[in-house]
Amino acid sequence: MYSGLKRKQECLSKLWGIEMLIIVTGVPGTGKSEVSKALSKLLKAKLIVLKEIAVKRGLVSGYDEERSAIIINERKISSALRKEMKDNGTYIFETHLGHYVDKNIVKLLVILRCNPKVLEQRLKKRGYSPNKISENTMCEYLDTILIEALKNGFKNKIHEIDTSRKQPEQVAKEIAEVFKGKKPKVYGKISWLK
Repeated sequence: MYSGLKRKQECLSKLWGIEMLIIVTGVPGTGKSEVSKALSKLLKAKLIVLKEIAVKRGLVSGYDEERSAIIINERKISSALRKEMKDNGTYIFETHLGHYVDKNIVKLLVILRCNPKVLEQRLKKRGYSPNKISENTMCEYLDTILIEALKNGFKNKIHEIDTSRKQPEQVAKEIAEVFKGKKPKVYGKISWLK
Protein backbone atom coordinates (compact mmCIF):
# COMPACT_ATOMS: atom_id res chain seq x y z
CA MET A 1 0.00 0.00 0.00
CA TYR A 2 1.39 3.39 -1.00
CA SER A 3 1.19 6.48 1.13
CA GLY A 4 -0.45 9.52 -0.43
CA LEU A 5 2.91 11.29 -0.69
CA LYS A 6 4.63 8.35 -2.37
CA ARG A 7 1.76 8.05 -4.87
CA LYS A 8 1.98 11.78 -5.59
CA GLN A 9 5.76 11.50 -6.17
CA GLU A 10 5.25 8.59 -8.57
CA CYS A 11 2.58 10.50 -10.50
CA LEU A 12 4.74 13.60 -10.70
CA SER A 13 7.73 11.54 -11.83
CA LYS A 14 5.68 9.97 -14.62
CA LEU A 15 4.18 13.30 -15.60
CA TRP A 16 7.55 15.06 -15.79
CA GLY A 17 9.42 12.03 -17.09
CA ILE A 18 12.07 11.86 -14.38
CA GLU A 19 13.22 9.17 -12.04
CA MET A 20 15.12 11.05 -9.38
CA LEU A 21 16.29 14.58 -8.59
CA ILE A 22 19.23 15.20 -6.30
CA ILE A 23 19.84 18.79 -5.28
CA VAL A 24 23.35 19.84 -4.28
CA THR A 25 23.18 23.11 -2.38
CA GLY A 26 25.17 25.23 0.05
CA VAL A 27 26.54 28.73 0.37
CA PRO A 28 29.11 29.84 -2.22
CA GLY A 29 32.49 28.22 -1.65
CA THR A 30 31.28 24.93 -0.18
CA GLY A 31 32.12 22.96 -3.33
CA LYS A 32 28.79 22.68 -5.16
CA SER A 33 30.20 22.88 -8.69
CA GLU A 34 33.02 20.37 -8.32
CA VAL A 35 30.95 17.96 -6.22
CA SER A 36 28.02 18.14 -8.66
CA LYS A 37 30.30 17.37 -11.60
CA ALA A 38 31.87 14.42 -9.77
CA LEU A 39 28.45 13.13 -8.67
CA SER A 40 27.01 13.47 -12.17
CA LYS A 41 29.90 11.42 -13.53
CA LEU A 42 29.66 8.81 -10.76
CA LEU A 43 25.90 8.28 -11.15
CA LYS A 44 25.84 8.89 -14.92
CA ALA A 45 23.26 11.57 -14.17
CA LYS A 46 22.38 14.71 -16.05
CA LEU A 47 23.70 17.91 -14.44
CA ILE A 48 21.60 21.07 -14.36
CA VAL A 49 23.25 24.25 -13.06
CA LEU A 50 21.08 27.15 -11.87
CA LYS A 51 23.48 29.77 -13.23
CA GLU A 52 23.22 28.22 -16.70
CA ILE A 53 19.43 28.01 -16.82
CA ALA A 54 18.71 31.33 -15.09
CA VAL A 55 18.89 33.46 -18.24
CA LYS A 56 17.69 30.71 -20.59
CA ARG A 57 14.48 30.12 -18.60
CA GLY A 58 13.75 33.70 -17.50
CA LEU A 59 14.65 33.34 -13.84
CA VAL A 60 16.59 36.59 -13.60
CA SER A 61 14.54 39.37 -12.06
CA GLY A 62 17.32 41.92 -11.58
CA TYR A 63 20.87 42.61 -10.53
CA ASP A 64 22.12 43.31 -7.00
CA GLU A 65 24.89 45.91 -7.36
CA GLU A 66 25.99 45.62 -3.72
CA ARG A 67 26.50 41.85 -3.97
CA SER A 68 27.54 41.81 -7.64
CA ALA A 69 25.01 39.06 -8.29
CA ILE A 70 21.94 38.39 -10.38
CA ILE A 71 18.63 38.16 -8.54
CA ILE A 72 16.73 34.93 -9.16
CA ASN A 73 12.95 34.66 -8.98
CA GLU A 74 12.69 31.69 -6.59
CA ARG A 75 9.07 30.98 -7.52
CA LYS A 76 10.09 30.12 -11.09
CA ILE A 77 12.82 27.59 -10.24
CA SER A 78 10.61 24.45 -10.18
CA SER A 79 8.94 25.19 -13.51
CA ALA A 80 12.32 25.94 -15.10
CA LEU A 81 13.64 22.64 -13.79
CA ARG A 82 10.70 20.75 -15.26
CA LYS A 83 11.52 22.20 -18.68
CA GLU A 84 15.13 21.06 -18.35
CA MET A 85 14.27 17.52 -17.23
CA LYS A 86 13.00 16.10 -20.50
CA ASP A 87 14.21 12.50 -20.32
CA ASN A 88 13.89 9.67 -17.84
CA GLY A 89 16.83 9.33 -15.51
CA THR A 90 18.57 10.85 -12.56
CA TYR A 91 19.25 14.57 -12.44
CA ILE A 92 21.64 16.59 -10.31
CA PHE A 93 20.66 20.23 -9.69
CA GLU A 94 23.47 22.49 -8.52
CA THR A 95 22.17 25.61 -6.82
CA HIS A 96 22.34 27.69 -3.68
CA LEU A 97 18.54 27.96 -3.80
CA GLY A 98 17.62 24.26 -3.67
CA HIS A 99 15.21 24.79 -0.80
CA TYR A 100 12.87 26.62 -3.22
CA VAL A 101 12.35 23.59 -5.48
CA ASP A 102 9.07 21.68 -5.24
CA LYS A 103 9.90 19.09 -2.57
CA ASN A 104 7.65 16.50 -4.22
CA ILE A 105 10.07 16.00 -7.11
CA VAL A 106 13.20 15.82 -4.92
CA LYS A 107 14.68 12.50 -3.80
CA LEU A 108 17.62 13.98 -1.88
CA LEU A 109 18.63 17.50 -0.83
CA VAL A 110 22.34 17.58 -0.04
CA ILE A 111 23.57 20.61 1.87
CA LEU A 112 27.32 21.09 1.56
CA ARG A 113 28.82 22.71 4.64
CA CYS A 114 32.25 24.22 5.23
CA ASN A 115 34.04 25.52 8.31
CA PRO A 116 33.57 29.32 8.09
CA LYS A 117 37.32 29.92 8.51
CA VAL A 118 38.06 27.65 5.54
CA LEU A 119 35.12 29.17 3.64
CA GLU A 120 36.47 32.67 4.21
CA GLN A 121 39.80 31.69 2.62
CA ARG A 122 38.08 30.06 -0.35
CA LEU A 123 35.96 33.16 -0.97
CA LYS A 124 38.99 35.47 -0.67
CA LYS A 125 40.73 33.40 -3.36
CA ARG A 126 37.69 33.95 -5.59
CA GLY A 127 37.98 37.70 -5.12
CA TYR A 128 34.74 38.18 -3.19
CA SER A 129 34.24 41.54 -1.49
CA PRO A 130 34.59 41.70 2.32
CA ASN A 131 30.82 42.24 2.64
CA LYS A 132 30.02 39.21 0.48
CA ILE A 133 32.50 37.08 2.42
CA SER A 134 30.99 38.21 5.71
CA GLU A 135 27.43 37.55 4.53
CA ASN A 136 28.23 34.03 3.30
CA THR A 137 30.29 33.00 6.32
CA MET A 138 27.53 34.30 8.61
CA CYS A 139 24.96 32.21 6.68
CA GLU A 140 27.21 29.20 7.20
CA TYR A 141 27.62 29.89 10.93
CA LEU A 142 23.85 30.22 11.35
CA ASP A 143 22.79 27.12 9.35
CA THR A 144 20.71 29.35 7.07
CA ILE A 145 20.26 26.86 4.22
CA LEU A 146 19.40 24.00 6.59
CA ILE A 147 16.82 26.16 8.38
CA GLU A 148 15.25 27.23 5.06
CA ALA A 149 15.14 23.61 3.84
CA LEU A 150 13.42 22.49 7.05
CA LYS A 151 10.93 25.38 6.83
CA ASN A 152 10.11 24.32 3.26
CA GLY A 153 9.33 20.71 4.19
CA PHE A 154 12.51 18.83 3.21
CA LYS A 155 13.03 17.22 6.64
CA ASN A 156 13.12 13.60 5.40
CA LYS A 157 15.20 14.40 2.31
CA ILE A 158 18.16 16.31 3.81
CA HIS A 159 21.73 15.11 4.10
CA GLU A 160 24.53 17.45 5.25
CA ILE A 161 28.22 16.96 4.50
CA ASP A 162 31.19 18.91 5.86
CA THR A 163 33.40 19.58 2.81
CA SER A 164 36.07 21.53 4.71
CA ARG A 165 38.74 18.85 4.33
CA LYS A 166 37.29 16.50 1.71
CA GLN A 167 37.93 16.19 -2.00
CA PRO A 168 34.92 16.53 -4.35
CA GLU A 169 35.17 12.84 -5.32
CA GLN A 170 34.94 11.79 -1.65
CA VAL A 171 31.87 13.95 -1.15
CA ALA A 172 30.28 12.64 -4.37
CA LYS A 173 30.87 9.06 -3.23
CA GLU A 174 29.15 9.75 0.11
CA ILE A 175 26.17 11.34 -1.66
CA ALA A 176 25.90 8.33 -3.99
CA GLU A 177 25.87 5.97 -1.00
CA VAL A 178 23.08 7.98 0.66
CA PHE A 179 21.15 8.18 -2.61
CA LYS A 180 21.37 4.40 -3.07
CA GLY A 181 20.30 3.77 0.54
CA LYS A 182 23.66 2.34 1.64
CA LYS A 183 24.10 5.15 4.17
CA PRO A 184 21.45 6.97 6.22
CA LYS A 185 20.65 10.64 5.72
CA VAL A 186 22.08 12.81 8.49
CA TYR A 187 21.58 16.48 9.25
CA GLY A 188 21.80 18.79 12.25
CA LYS A 189 25.12 17.38 13.46
CA ILE A 190 27.31 20.16 12.04
CA SER A 191 27.71 23.25 14.19
CA TRP A 192 30.38 25.93 13.91
CA LEU A 193 29.27 27.68 17.11
CA LYS A 194 30.82 25.17 19.53
